[in-house]
Amino acid sequence: MFVKAQSQQYRYQGTVTGVRHRSAAATFEWDMSAAFKRAVTIALGVALVLVFVISQLFYWKIMESRQAVSGLQATISLSSQENGALLIVRDRLLTPQRIKAVAAAKLDLHVPGENQIHRF
Repeated sequence: MFVKAQSQQYRYQGTVTGVRHRSAAATFEWDMSAAFKRAVTIALGVALVLVFVISQLFYWKIMESRQAVSGLQATISLSSQENGALLIVRDRLLTPQRIKAVAAAKLDLHVPGENQIHRF
């Protein structure tokens, strides 16, 4: 004889397809007082206004930065053009003919002739 043997028929405990059961979460209702609803509404409104104001402040700061960057880019462009013009002038001043002419005019220095003796 078997002691404590199950004598009931086994039943499957899973759900059967096609049968719908109402879940407890679907029937949940908020139970709030009027004062609490008013406080939540005010808090959400204030939060919405704060988000809007903060986003506008960020937008204004970004626009200021963008204008500053465009001003700096214009300054860089102008400076690079001036630098190019100054490099051309420098190249003209550093030619051997220009150096010899300035040395002859201001310092009275000349290239020695064939009959002159010079030392290094």
